[in-house]
Amino acid sequence: MGSKVKSFRGSCHFTLGGRRGIPTDAIVVAANMTVTNDTASGSLRISLAGTTPTLDTIAFRPDATRASNAILGLFGTPAGNVTVAPGLAVGTADLVIDVTGWWR
Repeated sequence: MGSKVKSFRGSCHFTLGGRRGIPTDAIVVAANMTVTNDTASGSLRISLAGTTPTLDTIAFRPDATRASNAILGLFGTPAGNVTVAPGLAVGTADLVIDVTGWWR
């Protein structure tokens, strides 16, 4: 369906609804998330937009590409988005979100 790539250090939002073949009224997506080019050990927490992620979605260590599947809700505020918060004391990481399906 499509991939989103972002390199970041602080929390950010990903707009998934209405992009790359995902309808604007989709409320949930199935996705494969891949962390690569990471410079330190850490984790990423992904949740509904407008909320503070508290549980690790994927953990990683330096110089090791790591992937995980997840079902992500898109019904937060703003709708169609997810919030990604890194659990990194130092360093950066690239995140690829590859959506494989969606539900309305």
